Amino acid sequence: MTNNETMTSQDNSDSLFQMVKASGATMAPDIYLNKPFDNEKSDNEILQHVINYYHNTLKSTPVALKTLQQMTIDKGDVIDHFKLGFSDRTFGNLLPEKNRKEGAALRGRLQRIGILKSSGHELFRGSLVVPVIENGMVKQIYGYKLSKKLRPGTPVHTYLSNSSQGLFNHKAVQTCEELIMCSSILDVLTFWCAGYKNVTCSYAEEDLHEYE
Repeated sequence: MTNNETMTSQDNSDSLFQMVKASGATMAPDIYLNKPFDNEKSDNEILQHVINYYHNTLKSTPVALKTLQQMTIDKGDVIDHFKLGFSDRTFGNLLPEKNRKEGAALRGRLQRIGILKSSGHELFRGSLVVPVIENGMVKQIYGYKLSKKLRPGTPVHTYLSNSSQGLFNHKAVQTCEELIMCSSILDVLTFWCAGYKNVTCSYAEEDLHEYE
């Protein structure tokens, strides 16, 4: 990919979005947003649906996949195993407009859950999205900005909330006699790709303070 002339820093992660656009990548199909948010769905179901959307977006975005390869997070079935995703800024575009009753209610609920910020922008835009799921429940979501061109003060690490609930790769704790304890989720993914499945991490308090 050599389309450097298209890269700008107008937004926290515009450079990566421009690369995605220039690559001609096919974004995740909008069928994943086919009436997923009715009033009967729980917050957890909505979060699971958002995670699935970001997951499919990552798998259909070559530039993001190449970035993971450079980070050595590309071995085996790591993407599927941990439901890794990528927020390419298309999710919000597929929601009903906020000037419609349905859109206002939906966006308001997504803001309350934390997926959308008060500005209406996606919390994890431009980020690798890593959910922390235990027994089918979304305990936390971690985002890591993939672009290197960020405005000063932009958090590289983003969390859905400042809660430290949930243990990443919790199955390792349940099944392994010995554990490797890392300081970050990215370290866990790196160890896992290197063949060390008995690995987990704790949330650093200073990292949790970086949630937007």
